[in-house]
Amino acid sequence: GVVNVLKKVDRNSNAISGRWRFENGVLLSGGGNASHVRITDEAPKEYELRLTVTRTGTVKQANWFGVILAGRGRLFSLTVDDSRGWTSGLQMIDGKLATANETTRQAGAAPLLKIGVKSQIVCRVDGKGVMVSVNGMPIIDWKGDFSRLSPHRGIVLKTPNHLGIGSASPFKISKIELRQLGAAASVPSDREAIPEIAAQQKATKLIRELFKKEYANLKRVTEKSKLAGKLLDQGQTSDDEIGRAHV
Repeated sequence: GVVNVLKKVDRNSNAISGRWRFENGVLLSGGGNASHVRITDEAPKEYELRLTVTRTGTVKQANWFGVILAGRGRLFSLTVDDSRGWTSGLQMIDGKLATANETTRQAGAAPLLKIGVKSQIVCRVDGKGVMVSVNGMPIIDWKGDFSRLSPHRGIVLKTPNHLGIGSASPFKISKIELRQLGAAASVPSDREAIPEIAAQQKATKLIRELFKKEYANLKRVTEKSKLAGKLLDQGQTSDDEIGRAHV
């Protein structure tokens, strides 16, 4: 099933480094120096981790957001938006940082995680490899021997099943959900199944009609990010038909 691990985080006992605090159920990172917090010590063998995060602070403060992951008894991490070229990737791979291995991806002139915009990060770890998407856009699809993976030396770890998050700039973390994959996983009773393709297409058409003006003005990256955040909010809070929530 799906576990809301954010509710289980204790900022005092789970904090590894830096400043963390809760405000109205939302976890806040202080930014500045690298900060890390453990979110669970019980990562399944295969799992999907979903996070909703919002970059805060100023452009000058903007830097990476990280997720500490585990797979096949190995610990490693995801970096999103390292300020050196807004680079994302896994680390370490063969001892190489996220900025210098086969998963390295540069966003270009602006970070993937925009200031003031809710973004969804999805990390999927299974026996074959690691897949990561940001706001529905795949950014990493790594397959290989997990023995090549190792944690960054700056991260203090507790167990081989340790999962966590980190940042070097201010963020709000409003959702962290962990779902077990594989034969041992059960379908949660409080979570709807993914709708059929026809239902998804119908929902997509409806969304484009409802947001016709916004779609017509999608000329800049910032406008696309704002619309993505708006649709994400709508999907998470909507009580309408199930297909629409999956657009």
